[in-house]
Amino acid sequence: TYMIALQSSPAIPPDCYPECDLVSVTISLEAVDGQLAIVGEPNVTFTIQNWDSSATISIQAVDDDVVEQGSHMGLIKHSYVAVPVFYPLPPPLDSVEIPIIDNDVAALTLVSPNS
Repeated sequence: TYMIALQSSPAIPPDCYPECDLVSVTISLEAVDGQLAIVGEPNVTFTIQNWDSSATISIQAVDDDVVEQGSHMGLIKHSYVAVPVFYPLPPPLDSVEIPIIDNDVAALTLVSPNS
């Protein structure tokens, strides 16, 4: 798990009333390599009412039958959309690399030709 939050309130554009309550920033999460899965909703929406509350992002490794050597990394990509569209957007969001430790082991069964 990790936390995600805005550093400041979404800006309320001039003369926005009565639509001011509709100002929001939605952050979308995507597991880009098939190694990870997002647990729960893959979108987090911040408004002028909840912008200062962190959201918990939960992820888990995909349990497959592939044996992979040692640990490796999975990638979660973030993107965002602001409403209204003229909300001043920050620079692109960083992706998050998550370490994955495989739980699969190689199995070998020997069968005697005399059995």
